Amino acid sequence: AESLLDEKVDLKFYPDAFEKEHSIEVQLPFLQTVLKDFTIVPIVVGSLSRPTFDRLVGNLADLLDEKTLLVASSDLSHYHDYDRAKDMDGRIISAVERLSVTDAGNLL
Repeated sequence: AESLLDEKVDLKFYPDAFEKEHSIEVQLPFLQTVLKDFTIVPIVVGSLSRPTFDRLVGNLADLLDEKTLLVASSDLSHYHDYDRAKDMDGRIISAVERLSVTDAGNLL
């Protein structure tokens, strides 16, 4: 977890971010049932600058291996009109399906 942090690009430990966040509550029972014994590193992100996004992706890429399961949960957009949200959501979903970090980053 500590190797993901980088104060220079605002990747920091901020415990208050988890107070109202509930996505882990949704994922945890499934992980406990399927994996039984595992370690979790929760990451919460909001609006990221390009440098922050690039550093987070780079740090994650350095850590991922064949034993790592990356689980992402998102509400995607809340603040746009329906057509704009549908377009943005469709592009990010497509990037995730293609495992295209570059395309996802271009949506910032």
